[in-house]
This record gives sequence, C-alpha cells and structure tokens, in this order.
Amino acid sequence: MGEDGLTIQPEGIVNINAGMIMLTCFLYAAISAKMRATTSMVVGTILITTALCIFGLTNEAWFAVFAMVIFSSGEMLASPKFSEFLGNIAPPDKKAMWIGFSQAPILIGWTIEGKVGPQLYHIFSSKDVFARQMLIDRGMPPEMVTAENLPIGEAFNKLVEFSGRSPEILTKSLYEAHNVGVTWFVFCGIGVLSATMIYLYGRWIRTLKK
Repeated sequence: MGEDGLTIQPEGIVNINAGMIMLTCFLYAAISAKMRATTSMVVGTILITTALCIFGLTNEAWFAVFAMVIFSSGEMLASPKFSEFLGNIAPPDKKAMWIGFSQAPILIGWTIEGKVGPQLYHIFSSKDVFARQMLIDRGMPPEMVTAENLPIGEAFNKLVEFSGRSPEILTKSLYEAHNVGVTWFVFCGIGVLSATMIYLYGRWIRTLKK
C-alpha cells in the first residue's frame, strides 16, 4: 500500500507474481502433472489471456490484483510444461540442444513485444500523453507541454496543479475518455491465437500416436 494507505503501488501488484511462484509453484506442479503437456499449456495460456483481458477492462486496483493471481497461475501451468514437453519429444542425445533452442521463440516474442508494446502503449494507454493533451485542451500553450519544457512523466502532476482537480477525478476522466484497454486486447488476441494453435497441435500429436 502507499504511505496514505489509500493506494496500491504498481510494484506491489507485480510482486504478486514472484510471491506466488515462490510459495505455490509445487501446488501448480502437482495439478499440471495430472494433465497432458499440451492441455496444461492450453489451460495456462487461456488463464494468462483472461488476466490480460481483465487488465484491459478495468483500472480498479483489486481487479488488477485478481488478474495478477490468474496470470501467475497460468504462467505456472504453461511455462514449465513447455520445457518438459520439449524434453519428452527430443532425441535422447539432443535434449539439451532442443531445450536450449526452445528459448528462440521467447527471444523473438520479447523482441517483437519490445517494439510493438511501447508503441501501442504510447498511442492507446499513456497517461502522460493523455495528460499533455488535456493540458492543451484546458488552455495551456502547446509549446509548454513539450518534453523540453515538461519532462516525461510529470505531465499528470502538472495537470493536477493546472486544473485544481484531484488526481482521482482526473485519472477517471482520462480513463473514460480513451480506450486504454486496446493495448491489452491486442495481446489477448495473440493469447487466444496461441492457445488455439497449441490445442490443434496437441490434437495432431494424438492423431500420430494412434
């Protein structure tokens, strides 16, 4: 919680993920052990996608906490099972190489996300960008809201000072005026596509074994 006891710090929500992994990973490992590898990955991916949708649908803090719990659950069901699956299908003398190369898709995904994610955030979800636009709409000269005169990250505080309204009211106004969830929904779509492809791949594998 914040020092005022009225807000939840973002880093506190993010740390739920690490805390759950440290304290409950053995429980999820037991659940995952009872599933087929592809089934566990599909369920985990669906849970992660659900969490991303919740992040995009609301800015309520306790929903964010709930979404992080769902996200962490999905991660623990999907991620370890991925490595196990590759280890099971890899040739005995090449298991280490296969598992090593399994990081390639992660590298590609993080690289693309590192480029696309910030752009989506800047266009659809940046509180700083929205605050600058509202400052201009409320009469502040455009040249005063440039990055040279108003450093990145300080626009919202300036808006609070300039408008005389509370941070809570302004945050709600900015949230209602913009489709900030679009950033999350794009990644939700990727999650749905991923879960579908894993499911179809699992069915194909079962067909080969018959």
